[in-house]
Amino acid sequence: MALSAIEEGINVFPYSLSLRERHVETLIEDMHDMEAGWSALNQLLVHRTTARAFHLLIAYRWARNSPIAS
Repeated sequence: MALSAIEEGINVFPYSLSLRERHVETLIEDMHDMEAGWSALNQLLVHRTTARAFHLLIAYRWARNSPIAS
């Protein structure tokens, strides 16, 4: 039940890192499904890296256009 709720939450909020972390935790620790857990962990790392790169890009663009930088 919890796993299907988490997966539904990920479908509704695909960029929620906390849901993805809980998904990995449920698969590996609670269900002992290492194969699915590794796959979910890979997806979590891809989304975390993408989100980090996006935030760095926004910060860089803001800093270049900031009146303070002039």
